[in-house]
Amino acid sequence: MTSTTETIWHGSEALRPFLVPIESLQTHPHNPRRGHLPSIAESLDAFGQMRPIVVKDGTIYAGNHQTLAARDLLGWTHVAVVEGSHLTEDELERFLIGDNRTSDLGTYDDQELGAILQRLADEGRLKGTGYTADEADDYLASLGKMQEAERQEFGGGYLESPQEKVDRSDLMRHAENLRDVTLIFEESVATQFGIYIRMLKHTYGTTGVADTVYKAVEDAAKAL
Repeated sequence: MTSTTETIWHGSEALRPFLVPIESLQTHPHNPRRGHLPSIAESLDAFGQMRPIVVKDGTIYAGNHQTLAARDLLGWTHVAVVEGSHLTEDELERFLIGDNRTSDLGTYDDQELGAILQRLADEGRLKGTGYTADEADDYLASLGKMQEAERQEFGGGYLESPQEKVDRSDLMRHAENLRDVTLIFEESVATQFGIYIRMLKHTYGTTGVADTVYKAVEDAAKAL
């Protein structure tokens, strides 16, 4: 806790009583998370600290990268903390993992996020969102492609047409080195798969399902 005039910090006034010098804290030595410091710093700069760092005996269990971004990129001398002294070492270690994992398991409502991003981008107010203007444009463009594909009549778009089935059967009879691969999905997944195939065909300039799937798998493998 501090009230010195040397304090450099920005955040909710409700957190001010819980400020401690950053130099009194240490990041967790086995934190497996790798945070993106520039985007965290941008958020802190835009909104200030809105939630406390979780510590015990000076070691940070939640907010490691928030603290690093505040210190190294914004020049803060203090952050607000809350003690996790009611938790055992075992509980704190599980909290260290769970705090990040529960966030990873979340998803987005694309339409809701898209609507907000569109408005913020139009108004030039993306600072602190974690999205650059280009990233917001790319996301909105991807939604546009999805909507365009969904508007098309879908009759199992990933399925072969009658002519494609004839061509494939004829090809298989005359090419002993070819192998047939069958993909089986539940109906809802198959519908979405068809939408993705339409999108990829448009992107790759391919015509057949096999060529499109192979290209997607090849690109993903090369990116590893």
